[in-house]
Amino acid sequence: VWRDTLKKNPRSAIAYNNLGRIILERGDIDTALRYFRAAIRIDPNKVECLNNISIAFFMSGDIRQAKVWVLRAVKTDPNYAVARANLSGIYLIEGNLDKAEQEARTALKTNPYLGEAHSNLGVALARKGRLNEAISHFRKAVQLDPQNPRSKHNLERALSIIRRRD
Repeated sequence: VWRDTLKKNPRSAIAYNNLGRIILERGDIDTALRYFRAAIRIDPNKVECLNNISIAFFMSGDIRQAKVWVLRAVKTDPNYAVARANLSGIYLIEGNLDKAEQEARTALKTNPYLGEAHSNLGVALARKGRLNEAISHFRKAVQLDPQNPRSKHNLERALSIIRRRD
């Protein structure tokens, strides 16, 4: 469908972005990045595409570039909760728990149904020793996205720590 759209309208940033997402889901990061960059050349402020470029770099293991692009997405649209949640995850990797918590909370103000933001907030809180608060967010993350194994694992791990303490 998206290839057909591009044949009819080669200036469709949406088509390049969506085709890039499909290709990224198949694991072809380099090709996906080419499609995302084509979308950005057409629409430099397409926040979903900026965020997708960040995801592609994250998947490739290039956290520095992932951060550059997600920060650009957040600057372009400070209310784009998905980018805020992704930035939170990058801050977790960097060990910056305060910023990770802040970005996750900001994402949840915009979209309280974003499981990834709840999960990241839970991780930040757990690492800060605030397990009861973390468990609440892990439960919400599992409720919102029951197929996410990371959220389930984080919840089970936090609950087991609490049980050992009792």
